[in-house]
Amino acid sequence: MIVGSATFPELGNNADIGSAMSITRATAEQIGAPEYGAAALIDLAPGTSPAVLGDYSRSGELITPFRVARVRNLEQVGMLPFLLAAFAASVGLLAVGHGLWVSINARRRDLAVLATLGFRPQDIRTMLLWQATFIAIVGTLLGVTVGIILGTNAWSAVASSTAVIDQAVVPGVALVLIVGGTFLGCNLIALVAARGTRRTGTAQALQGE
Repeated sequence: MIVGSATFPELGNNADIGSAMSITRATAEQIGAPEYGAAALIDLAPGTSPAVLGDYSRSGELITPFRVARVRNLEQVGMLPFLLAAFAASVGLLAVGHGLWVSINARRRDLAVLATLGFRPQDIRTMLLWQATFIAIVGTLLGVTVGIILGTNAWSAVASSTAVIDQAVVPGVALVLIVGGTFLGCNLIALVAARGTRRTGTAQALQGE
């Protein structure tokens, strides 16, 4: 009968912390489990070098602290998640720019009419900035919420298969930078799009329609 769960240290590179269990000697004798050897776990005081255990190496294999193979495999991923995030952000900004440009072309006549009614270039720029800001608000709310949910679930899946502590950490500073960068990028795109509207005169826009 399983009475609980625990995290076991890996005793050597060939151990598997995800499939180990602990039973008493009496239980082992009842089920006929053979005894292959003995091990001792030594808890050194903070700041103590593992070299002080060198005299015990003659008594058997001495295993000092090391990163387990599964953790090393995760470390080999390196910058890949950040590169994927940068690629997704670039695609998102391109999509925002394309959407603003398409909306401007679709509303050229409306913008020209507004210009004839007294709209100044800065008024059109402000309108586009608000449009970009609204897109950024919706994008960050959906992106951050969905990203945290998917990221937490993904880490839980990785942690359960790697037998490490399942404790996802949401980086607050990174989220602030992402939100700020999103608003800044969208507004910069809106400013560039607003400059593009000046190239088409009011008369030309109305005549084209």
